[in-house]
Amino acid sequence: MQAFDPQELLAPLPPPPGWNPWEELANAVVRQAAEDWREAVHTLLHPPGRPGAVRNRQIREAADMLRDCERFFRSRWIRILTGEDGTKILEQLRREMIAHMDAREYLGLAVRLDVEIDGKLAELSRLHELALGAPPGPEGSRTVQKLLELAEKVSREIDELVELKDEIRSAIDAVPDPGEREALRCRYMLGMSHGEIAGRLHIGIATVKRLLSRGLSRIRPPG
Repeated sequence: MQAFDPQELLAPLPPPPGWNPWEELANAVVRQAAEDWREAVHTLLHPPGRPGAVRNRQIREAADMLRDCERFFRSRWIRILTGEDGTKILEQLRREMIAHMDAREYLGLAVRLDVEIDGKLAELSRLHELALGAPPGPEGSRTVQKLLELAEKVSREIDELVELKDEIRSAIDAVPDPGEREALRCRYMLGMSHGEIAGRLHIGIATVKRLLSRGLSRIRPPG
């Protein structure tokens, strides 16, 4: 009878046929980025704990993580790692997020989108200023080319955000009752408080809350 060698249990197993370690690593990096993106969005939509310094720090960290993840998905590294278009992956993640939102969360995206759009418009303006101020000559021409390429990328990102906000606006416009529709528009497109809406529509705050509650019940997030 052949003697048993315990070292055989410690020997590495051969890789399965067709296994590509580079592909496995690339997919793991992308999966982790997607999980980080989901975690950041969840924290921003549902801030943990009570208001205070700790909660504000967690919100800032989540916003930074979200920004870094989106920058990664829009970078050339995604195509290098996977051969896929990272913006399509990001769009899929957003659609997945929206499909799991309730009406209040979905409409609440509108104000946050405004902040993000304003930030990107400021970035786009700065890029154009830098391009105009580039020195003459070959080196300056290369700098301008890079700046314009980046500006085009930022413009596409703005278009994506504007399209998402237009979808939210269309969902509100589809609410049949004019009072509910206007209350939703004031609350979620303009970011107004209950008191501000009451003053604008010349109604009581209780009526505002009732209109918003009824209007939200008619909203169906896409998904």
